[in-house]
Amino acid sequence: MLFHSLLALLGERLGSPGLGDEDFMLKHNLRKARRDLQAEFEECPEKFANLVANLLQEERRILRLGQRP
Repeated sequence: MLFHSLLALLGERLGSPGLGDEDFMLKHNLRKARRDLQAEFEECPEKFANLVANLLQEERRILRLGQRP
């Protein structure tokens, strides 16, 4: 469910009037990210959830290492 919400949010961001011609590359990158995410995880959004969970776990580990004296 959250995966589809992410795709919808990317779609909304692409259509928002706040992105002008100067943000052409941003629009291009968002479109590509949306297509890539959809292609990779549409059939199994649980894979995406696991990927995000693993990345967050790794980030917590890195932050803990950075707090050591």
